[in-house]
Parts: sequence; structure tokens; C-alpha cells
Amino acid sequence: MGFGSGFGGQVIEQLTIRPATFADAQAVANVFVVARTECFTFLDTVYDLPFFVGLFGEKIIPKGNVWIAELDREVVGFVEVIDTELDRIYVLPAWHGKGVGQILLDKAKELSPDGLWLWVFQKNAQARRFYEKHGFNLDHKTNGQDNMEKEPDARYVWRS
Repeated sequence: MGFGSGFGGQVIEQLTIRPATFADAQAVANVFVVARTECFTFLDTVYDLPFFVGLFGEKIIPKGNVWIAELDREVVGFVEVIDTELDRIYVLPAWHGKGVGQILLDKAKELSPDGLWLWVFQKNAQARRFYEKHGFNLDHKTNGQDNMEKEPDARYVWRS
């Protein structure tokens, strides 16, 4: 699926959304590590890229739930939808505000047309605004005791 219309004042030419393959593991892991490193500065985490290449290549991508956004053969973002959970959506920070996230979110809604839910860190104000702008409603907040990072989070829900 290619896109050629303008988003956020930018024109995204030849953006393709397609299922991720094993060959995309390095690029997907790179998007994950770069986005989390640059956008989650409130977490004191150092990400091991080779570990995530293996995780995505051996465990996550083979399940068939990951779709990538590719521009001129460069993976600039990805989304993972498991049933009705939007488990992961990441876009390289250089591409924030240019429509890539919206296109990936639209793909997630297409994959789960009856509704989606997701978790987001409460401190991630940019992501929370993004989800709210695209029809997600805050369901509830937690103190973070049940997530790996022990960081307060929020559950959002979208219904078609």
C-alpha cells in the first residue's frame, strides 16, 4: 500500500505499509531502540540492539502481527497488533509529526476494526496526545507496579 498525500505539512512519497519479514528484524529493532532511547528519556534504560534484533527476528515478527512503514526502502516505523491490543507502535523520531504514525495507527484500526486497546507511560505526553487526537479514550491509570519498567502507565481504548 503506497501513500502520496500530505500529512503534517510534509508529503510522504512512496510510503509502503507491509507485513514485516525476518529480513526486517534489524531495521525494526533499530526503530524500536532509537525511538525508545530518544523519546523515553524518563526511563534509565540502555538498549542492547543485538538483543532486540534477535527478539524481533526470532519471537515477534514470526507471529505475523508486525507491519512496517517503509520509505525508499528504509523502515521508518512499525506497528504490532495482537488481536485487539495495539502492542507496539514506534516511528523514528525524525519522522514524528509527518503522518507515519497516523498511517500505522490506521493500519492497526483496519486489523482490529471493532476496537483496540493499548498501554502508554503516563509521562509520554506526546504519545498520549497522539492517541487522544486519533479517537482513543483514557480507560484507567496505574501506578506501574505491574509493568516491567515500574513506571506509571495508562490504558487507552478505541472503539469504531
